Amino acid sequence: VVGTVSKTFGLSKIFGSDMFVTPSLSTSHRDNYYGKNGIGYVQGGVELAAKRKNFSLSTFLNYVGALKDDFREGFDGGVKAEVSF
Repeated sequence: VVGTVSKTFGLSKIFGSDMFVTPSLSTSHRDNYYGKNGIGYVQGGVELAAKRKNFSLSTFLNYVGALKDDFREGFDGGVKAEVSF
């Protein structure tokens, strides 16, 4: 089971694009046959997005705090581009 809490906040307009920031916090809980039970990780992150008409561009950065041995701890991030039709 994975649970996520996030909220998007509107910032301002820059060069005609609407800007948004979305902080988030998620965690996982598991109960399986192999005895690896409990909370596996806690992840916090932030996404910054720019939207204009049918195009959006965003960048995100997350940190995973591993609470079990089989999860890797560290940062991940990236860039997303979306076009809606």
